[in-house]
Amino acid sequence: MVVGTDLFVADQGNNRIQRLSLVNGAYQSEFGTGGAGLGQLSAPTGLAYNPGNGRIYVSELGNDRIQMFGLDGTPLATFGSPGSGDGQLDDPTALALDSFGNLYVADTNNNRIVAFSADGVFLRVVRSGVASPKGVAVDESDLIWTVSPTTSQLLAINRAGDTVVAYAASRHPGNHANNLREARGIAILNPRSPGYTKGRPLVMVADNDQSFIVGFQIGNAAREYRLIKTFQTTLTSAGQIALDRFDNLYVTSPLQARVHKYDSNGALIASWGSQGSAPGQFNTPYGIAVTTDDRVFVSDTLNHRVQQFDSVGTYQNQFGVQGAGIGELNMPMMLTARFGTFVVADSGNGRIVSWTPGSFFQPIGSQGSGDGELSQPAASSLDLRSGRTFISDSGNNRIVEFDGTDFLSNFGAGIVGTASLNNPRGIAVDQRGSVFVADSGNHRIVQFSAQGDFLSEFSTPANPEGVAIDAVGRVYVSFLNSGVVNVYGALRGGIDGIGVYRPSTKTFLLRRTATTGTPDLSFTVPDAEPGDLPVIGDWNGDGVDTPGLQRESVVYIWDRWDNISIANSVRQTGGVFGERYATADWNIDGLSDITSHESIIGETRFYDEIFATRAQYLYVFGSPAGEAVFGDWNSDGLITEARYVPTTGLFRFTNQLAQGSVSLDGTSAIGPANSRPLAGDWDGSGQDRVGVFDPVTKSFFLDSQSGIVQISLAPAQPGVVFSDSFEDFVPPAEAAQDIPISGRWPR
Repeated sequence: MVVGTDLFVADQGNNRIQRLSLVNGAYQSEFGTGGAGLGQLSAPTGLAYNPGNGRIYVSELGNDRIQMFGLDGTPLATFGSPGSGDGQLDDPTALALDSFGNLYVADTNNNRIVAFSADGVFLRVVRSGVASPKGVAVDESDLIWTVSPTTSQLLAINRAGDTVVAYAASRHPGNHANNLREARGIAILNPRSPGYTKGRPLVMVADNDQSFIVGFQIGNAAREYRLIKTFQTTLTSAGQIALDRFDNLYVTSPLQARVHKYDSNGALIASWGSQGSAPGQFNTPYGIAVTTDDRVFVSDTLNHRVQQFDSVGTYQNQFGVQGAGIGELNMPMMLTARFGTFVVADSGNGRIVSWTPGSFFQPIGSQGSGDGELSQPAASSLDLRSGRTFISDSGNNRIVEFDGTDFLSNFGAGIVGTASLNNPRGIAVDQRGSVFVADSGNHRIVQFSAQGDFLSEFSTPANPEGVAIDAVGRVYVSFLNSGVVNVYGALRGGIDGIGVYRPSTKTFLLRRTATTGTPDLSFTVPDAEPGDLPVIGDWNGDGVDTPGLQRESVVYIWDRWDNISIANSVRQTGGVFGERYATADWNIDGLSDITSHESIIGETRFYDEIFATRAQYLYVFGSPAGEAVFGDWNSDGLITEARYVPTTGLFRFTNQLAQGSVSLDGTSAIGPANSRPLAGDWDGSGQDRVGVFDPVTKSFFLDSQSGIVQISLAPAQPGVVFSDSFEDFVPPAEAAQDIPISGRWPR
């Protein structure tokens, strides 16, 4: 346990706690001796420090209790006693604290997690039925994480005791990087810089049997989807679907022996193929994939080959003949492709084939129903983050996971309830690592976590066949017996709060909901400068928005609210001088991405990292003047711009995200002119709405489901600003500089 520059170690065999220097490991002090009295210890294991009351909590296996000490080692009190009743413990192995100061205990031999108040009052059994939990940790959103060494199960539990994430690592035999054999200790790592984790929190688990530490990234989350668009093609059947880098849609028609290509608005821009076996002809074309260099691969199923075309259908090459050997295929089905390599479900041979023409042919799996075996595999998808391959094993009604050619796990078969699959067909992995499966027999799309745990589902009007996911996380679904392709968008969920950044005091003032009242939170950046501008975002994917400050073309960001200063920020440089930065998770990867608006020529840029080397989207929209805010204005899952012109008080909306230019899709006037804009989901409807902050009246005017809502923060007496709400007594001239902000604030 780390407190400041000191490391506290539970020296179990010597019945004491040692205090060492974190800088050089030098011995500082110790407390505790063997025994059962106050200040004495018997087999101490768990440690936790509460900065709110300055207490150290120590769990003792030998005395089945928790003991509290001061930071200097002074014994204060004990709580807990041997047994299995409320407030009793049997081998309390590990401790953790939440943001409210509540203490969570891994009550190992009672197979449960229990909670006590900061003063040691028993609160509740949080979760029972956890087999011999040996670790417990709490993340920044107050999820309680625990591990079991007997089942190698990793669980995330909310404060009500409901399972949010479950990872049963015992599915994975052998020594794999994401396998657990005897999970014990657990901790949450919050990287202070993006690095290879992109700044996301990691759940770190100690595996006693394999003697290594495993890191699991927090990224998967259940999401609600709704139908936002339908492509009514001229085809009578649709097999697999694919998207290129311009969001053009490719659809195969097994019955008509053709491939159609549509633009993002549904206009047909290319079509090719006819019945036959000559080059460029098809006999039941089923799978399709498009590479980043615009090569199009089509699985010609009953000709037992894969054909290659350019982006308008010009024939280029073909691969495979009927058979089961190297370079041979038997009824190839759905495809994925990356650069010069395609991966095809070689259905008749019960395998997946990774094929780089001219240099590499790698079979994965074999015919059967056991671990690592396949029956009528329909499709596969590659998780680009982990390199793992997920296969829809239709004949076995399951998903099979491989790491290269090494079998990792099965999921979706032999399970009663929502996770059970019936004839899974298309499969796709999104930007967060979630696995989406066309569960054809159940008329639905199922979302699984990267570890195979059920997250969510949404119904489809018929048996879904193909699945594809675009760059902004929208899910495209095809149906074999019709030419329809449906597009589903994810709702963001949750409610945004409001606040202001006050440059005069370098302070963020936050209110968790869009209502009148005093600030729930207040944070100061002591070394901020007068010209700094707020930039709010979820920089590490934990679901909580945290601060940033823009200084010219530099952004300073923090993944927390406490103890923030320019000196301890993560510094990001990029963009173009003169741009005003904002944020939006436009690619639905769980991380806020930088957007910018340049007011001289009116360019808007979308970057797919905090700062990438170039913008993914760049367009001109309307008048260069104004300030840009971003949101999902029509609940279609797409984050787009609203441009606010202060002199007119008018918002101009677009529902498009494209290169070059975007259309004007609506306007709205809210509040007085010369206000400052903001945006958020004020009521949890899944639809973002705009608002303004009027610096004259100190009021927010927010568009809501019930109309325009005015949240008046005007002073009750002259010269006192926010006296009845934000409680800051400053001259009106200083408060007039306040900049409105919105976000999901820490609870």
